[in-house]
Amino acid sequence: MTGLGWESFAKKGITVRHIDSPVDFLKAWNVLLETHFGPVAVLNDPISATWLDLYENICWIPDDGGRAEILRAQVGFTGASLALADTGTLVLAEDSGFARLVSNMVSCHVALVPENRLVANWQTALQRLDQGRSHRPRILSFISGPSQTADIQGQLVRGMHGPTAVEAWIVPAVEGPLTLT
Repeated sequence: MTGLGWESFAKKGITVRHIDSPVDFLKAWNVLLETHFGPVAVLNDPISATWLDLYENICWIPDDGGRAEILRAQVGFTGASLALADTGTLVLAEDSGFARLVSNMVSCHVALVPENRLVANWQTALQRLDQGRSHRPRILSFISGPSQTADIQGQLVRGMHGPTAVEAWIVPAVEGPLTLT
């Protein structure tokens, strides 16, 4: 989208990586696994499947895994339905609830964001989600960075209720439905 960038994501603590080729993906994958050891859970959506189909030791959700596998995973990969440029927010639209689990129950969430899914704001996102559909997806998750809270004596605590790290890997444009599951 002309005039919009990914700068707002970095301001929210989301690591942004531009993935233009399988070699870029492999480099990013290796960097990620140097710092996050343990099982990887991957939401079986069209975006994730395109990039992660060649890797071994992955638990595909929901095909060969479920809640127990997600809870054991250290890294979770999902596609992203949309990304909001103004607030640096990832949007996951789904009907099953698996994307929410994979993005919230791991220490590191990686969202694969097609470059053509960056929109200006949440109003534009809702318009795109509604196009050609009889109903809006049942679950919309808005992710604006790593988990943090200041509820405990006013002190900022990271990773209290979700991932301590969130990454947005910008991949080439993808056409198709915006709903992940």
